[in-house]
Amino acid sequence: MSIRTSRDRVAGSLRNLQLSWTTVVLTAALAALASIFVMITLGGAVGAIERLTPPFQRWIRDSIIIFPVFVLAVVGAMYTAKKLVGDKKSWVKMAATLAIVIGFVTVVGILVNAASSGYDYYLQLKLLQVSEHLRHPTYLIQNGTPVLVGGKGACDMTCQAQHATLAGHMKGLGITSIVLLISNTALVLWAVAIRGGRLWMPAKQRRAAAVGTQRMPVLAEAVA
Repeated sequence: MSIRTSRDRVAGSLRNLQLSWTTVVLTAALAALASIFVMITLGGAVGAIERLTPPFQRWIRDSIIIFPVFVLAVVGAMYTAKKLVGDKKSWVKMAATLAIVIGFVTVVGILVNAASSGYDYYLQLKLLQVSEHLRHPTYLIQNGTPVLVGGKGACDMTCQAQHATLAGHMKGLGITSIVLLISNTALVLWAVAIRGGRLWMPAKQRRAAAVGTQRMPVLAEAVA
């Protein structure tokens, strides 16, 4: 009974949002495709060589897997915008909603890229640990003099490789965060432009939905 009640509450909340679901789906799909494309590009630059799935196949597969998360992000952003802006002027509501949607999908995209980068780093550390058994003496040239790397408390070549790998991932995430912000801004604006600036239901559909919502309790009492 509680599950059914919770489901009814969620359905009622979604109806009250009065979203244009075509816009929601289109925006989420574009954001998912862009985020996974950037993720694969980042993996190609600093990722682990073990992940050998063909890029196009992985792009489509991962975009489909992550798509529901971006739908939730867009819905959550529009819910947040409606709570914050309320019934203010239409252009204020539109601008605030677009800004929040862009922010939400960009954060989700960054988190997806960070998770993938973290897994790449984990795989790369395993390779470094396997290669450590060689233990050849390593020298660095400092001021024209070869200096043995190693010893107690020193960062040997494996340690330095780990630091360099981590630094590469952090730099890559910084660049991809900027790329995601720019691409998501362009894609969200494009999606809304394709839909003629429509983020919410048309007025006629909103009135019909409101009438339907009012009739539901009456029907429920009649059935009871």
